[in-house]
Amino acid sequence: MTVIKYGLAGLSFAYLLIQTKTQNGYRVPAFATAYALSGWMVANQLNLMWLDAVIILPLVILGIERLAEKNRLTTYIPWLTSILVINYYMAYMVCLFLIGYFLWTACRHFTTWSNFWRFTRNFTIGSITSAFYQPSSYFLRTFHCLVVRPSIPSPSSNSNLSTFHQKRLLNSF
Repeated sequence: MTVIKYGLAGLSFAYLLIQTKTQNGYRVPAFATAYALSGWMVANQLNLMWLDAVIILPLVILGIERLAEKNRLTTYIPWLTSILVINYYMAYMVCLFLIGYFLWTACRHFTTWSNFWRFTRNFTIGSITSAFYQPSSYFLRTFHCLVVRPSIPSPSSNSNLSTFHQKRLLNSF
């Protein structure tokens, strides 16, 4: 499983490099391999659930880049929501990183103040929307467990002690 996550991290970073036209040719697999074999990945190879954030981070960055260039939230919201649902602790760290990356991207793509405020508004709307999707996914799972799934009687309700207390309570009236 660890090797698959290493491969997916390198693949997602290579996809980011190709889509943003940051690198091309032989440098794409070289940087993808360097990303997948970074010190953080090696240090946390026994924490398999933390490696998911490294897989999804380049896709969230790609969403910010598409938001800055094309004003489209279609890549940003699903990937940020997925990282919030998959691992909330690492998503917290990714969100802190995204604030800095947003500021850097806003400065890099600055043309006019109206474009800057549009980018800021869309980034804020996308981030808040993802933040609301995250607890709603937990709510839907909880709703399914409590309402949709048939209730299972607890073992304590069938015990002799609870029957004794019920009879005693009824006889006290």
